[in-house]
Amino acid sequence: MTKRSVSNSTKERTAHVRAVHPQTDVDGALAIILTNAQMRWLNRVGAASAGQIEGVHELRVGLRRLRSALTLMRDYIPPKQRSGLDAELKWLLGALAPVRDLDVFIHEHLHAMSLAGSRRPAKEQAKETEALTLLKTAAHQARTAAQRRARAALISMRHRRLVQRVSAWILAHEWRVGRIPRSRFSAKIGKIAQRILNARLSRIHKQGRRIHKRSAQELHDLRISIKKVRYGLGFFKGALPLKTQKRARKLLRILTDLQSALGHLNDTAMAEHIVAMLVRRTAGADARRKVAKAGARIIARLKKTATDARSGIAPRWKALKSFGTI
Repeated sequence: MTKRSVSNSTKERTAHVRAVHPQTDVDGALAIILTNAQMRWLNRVGAASAGQIEGVHELRVGLRRLRSALTLMRDYIPPKQRSGLDAELKWLLGALAPVRDLDVFIHEHLHAMSLAGSRRPAKEQAKETEALTLLKTAAHQARTAAQRRARAALISMRHRRLVQRVSAWILAHEWRVGRIPRSRFSAKIGKIAQRILNARLSRIHKQGRRIHKRSAQELHDLRISIKKVRYGLGFFKGALPLKTQKRARKLLRILTDLQSALGHLNDTAMAEHIVAMLVRRTAGADARRKVAKAGARIIARLKKTATDARSGIAPRWKALKSFGTI
């Protein structure tokens, strides 16, 4: 499928996208939710291929929304279909991840360090500036290489086949082919949206038990689960009863605050990974030491933020536990 045909297909389908409402059946709701996520992906392919920061970010959001829809609606999608599509979407997300991670590192963490200034003597400041410049250069070079790999993935035959596969799957409503009883697809989404969301909330409550003792990986997994419920609230917001929608908006605020606090912990881990990679890629022992030193300053700054964020996790978690379900 050419870039132009993808674009034209996108425009045609965008015109037919409808919102999910309480009387939408499960079959129709699946098509709407999946199409919305697919459009967010396909509409950003050109921008992401060109290396635009927001293009890469928004394309990844579209892919994550698709994967979240596959998870939330798993009871209505045959397992082989779901696992096969999820594996390919995960591949594409992985191909774009280094670009996005470096964008965050460069435009948030490096930029913040550049603006921070220093009270050290002029000679030490000059050394810090030199080290930071070397780190910036290494990061931009790594970003260029990562963008080449991302573009190769986006123009690959594998990606084209994935676009065609997902498009055909949605258009044909292929999830109806399998052992799932047809009657389940005629149920109204308004009657099951709350059940789906509350099931995921219960999972989050279990993941976060004794949250102060959870490992970094466990907290990262918790953050991903929270993100899926946030997407789910967006998928189903028009399908929930009016009296529940106000409560859903409150839940969204609670989840957003908790996800943000958990995100600071992930920032530190990702920065450590990136700095280690940049040090390895830097030629010359002296330059490597300087890159490592500049990177250590950024990591120390992020660890301070993460420590502050950790203290804010407990009250946010308490707010979520007190909220219960919708």
